[in-house]
Amino acid sequence: MRKKARRTNEQAAWDLLAAAPAVHLASTTPDGAPLVRVLNAALAPGRVLFHGAVFGEKSACLGRAAVVSAFREIAFVPSYFRDERKACPATTLYRSALAYGVLRDVEDHAAKAAALEALMQKHQPEGGYTPLTPGERLYEKDYRSTRVFELVVERIEGKASLCQDRPPAVRDAVVNGLWDRGDPGDADAIREILEESPHPWPERFLGPDGVELLTAPRGEELQEHARLLAGHYWREGVPVEDIERSLRGSSVWVGARDREGRLVGAARAITDAAWVASIHDVVVHPEVQGRGIGRALIALLLDHARLRRCANVHLGTADKERFYGRFGFVPSKEVQRPYAATPMTLVRGVTGRG
Repeated sequence: MRKKARRTNEQAAWDLLAAAPAVHLASTTPDGAPLVRVLNAALAPGRVLFHGAVFGEKSACLGRAAVVSAFREIAFVPSYFRDERKACPATTLYRSALAYGVLRDVEDHAAKAAALEALMQKHQPEGGYTPLTPGERLYEKDYRSTRVFELVVERIEGKASLCQDRPPAVRDAVVNGLWDRGDPGDADAIREILEESPHPWPERFLGPDGVELLTAPRGEELQEHARLLAGHYWREGVPVEDIERSLRGSSVWVGARDREGRLVGAARAITDAAWVASIHDVVVHPEVQGRGIGRALIALLLDHARLRRCANVHLGTADKERFYGRFGFVPSKEVQRPYAATPMTLVRGVTGRG
């Protein structure tokens, strides 16, 4: 790999292969002809598993060197994010993985059934079928007519192109451009770029006391958000799992993470990205309230492209009218609109009135 700064560790490469909806297989036939196929695949320790016909084209590659690749596009970055005239800065940010090895036939009956079951568990995790086990008579014919292949991996490498090897000014131009554009996936891309970067986060995504402002949730953060909300008056009596389920339906989510990696605040919104939006579930951990984290979250939320373009933004509050008034919210009774039913409304521009 030419740029070592873009190399990821082996586990990251395995993780990308495991998560990929499909992978590419490249090999050659005995007469030297190239063969490339798109496959559904599953993983076992040190191996990539897939299936095909007993006498299909892939069978001609058995015992031959092969490579399996996975690719995930993070974002396309247009040239004008960095230069008003030149086309050269246009680029794609991505993660990729390459696994090299030799293609083998899985002949053992139990191993074959386990491989097919692994494929089903990956692509149909909700179940709804009789499990593929060695003694299951339902699949006897299928076992005979299906070949299971394994790439026995001898070397694996991963790569990430996320501006981590570029100066902070270049990275910041990219993340600012993505934030201002606000296309689907851009908020996720910003977080990946910032977390891959060796440089401090830009001011736009920093809150007080070194708190990092998150543009998309990861891992258990929605569970953490739900736990912060549990017991608050507008969520009283609602099970935490139901709160989490509602958070997953958000159009926009922002969070705040302290120096120890703890989620100390979050907020979300539902929006059509043009006419109307509603803000919900704004919360800050009791230990850090009064330090400006709530203000930073609301400012970032309102600046999100899916809210920034909305003429009407609504929210409900029983005790924070003064706080939200700093952002331009007013009691809905002051807005001449029949559907302004929520306690407070922010109206932008002439198009939002009447």
